[in-house]
Amino acid sequence: MNKWIAVPSLLLILFLSACNLPQDNPLPEGKPGALYTEAAMTVSVKLTADGIRNPQSSQTLSPEEIVSPAATATFAMSALTPGGGDESSSVPCDQVKFVKDVTVPDDMDFAPGEKFTKTWRLQNAGSCPWTIGYLLYFESGDSMGAPASLELTSETIQPGDTIDVSVDLIAPQEAGAYQGNWKIRNVKGDGFGVGTYSNAFWVKINVVEGQE
Repeated sequence: MNKWIAVPSLLLILFLSACNLPQDNPLPEGKPGALYTEAAMTVSVKLTADGIRNPQSSQTLSPEEIVSPAATATFAMSALTPGGGDESSSVPCDQVKFVKDVTVPDDMDFAPGEKFTKTWRLQNAGSCPWTIGYLLYFESGDSMGAPASLELTSETIQPGDTIDVSVDLIAPQEAGAYQGNWKIRNVKGDGFGVGTYSNAFWVKINVVEGQE
């Protein structure tokens, strides 16, 4: 055989043999997360290319955030929670906010048996209007001659509006410190007061001998 023909033939045989040799595993051994990382990066590129956003926050995730398990969990939770995870507490139907004592501040002195009028300024801090049928009622302590309850209003007090509420009282005959606690009752007969814990608002006086 002509040697110039044999040499190219030999090189062709060696090249074809090299192509059939077994190749090493391209993935690093001992790294089970390699496939996950590669798949996550593929998803990352797909999401970024399509511009997929959190429907609530309108925030596009970066490839690093998608690969991170913590970022994936945050994304899932924010998608399930209205407002991107910010939950606002609901306002109760009936709730009072104390504004101020219009008359008779705490620990005011009165003579035994003296008549006076206590007035509170209150705000409707709930979500329901106060209407005819709502009552101011004595809850506990010293009643000081007051009725058990009286009409709160003759008009509608909308949420956020304020109202001055008054009750006529009589100082006890004996000297000492006295306190009467009051609340409001709705048309269903349920009592409520100030703030989340429905605290009472009060009148607090001192009866002093010889007071004029």
